[in-house]
Amino acid sequence: MISLSLIPIEKIRDARLLVDELEKAVDDGAVGRADELTNALLALGGDKRAIQISDESWMNFNREVRVKIPDYEAAYLVNPQTCSRLLHSIDMDEMENLRAELEAAAASNSHLLQIPSKSL
Repeated sequence: MISLSLIPIEKIRDARLLVDELEKAVDDGAVGRADELTNALLALGGDKRAIQISDESWMNFNREVRVKIPDYEAAYLVNPQTCSRLLHSIDMDEMENLRAELEAAAASNSHLLQIPSKSL
């Protein structure tokens, strides 16, 4: 599953630090630490529960995005401008929850956290 959550601009510095640590933990194969960092990142999203989409839907979305936006990188944090670009560049009729998150990120100047996770 892929968890999606909005990270408000005032928490983006903390999120970036956690993402840096997460990338190192993943590279080092430190699964327990990666899980801790994933949970810490999801907690930055506040009270709103993260939405989840299946790995298959996520891969289909990324495949479609890369065709239409070749320079897109599926980073853990997606800035509001890229969220807006994604929203206006792809057809997501089957993924209304993702559309809603992208709209909210673009409208609120928040970053979208997209992170593999266990079911919440």
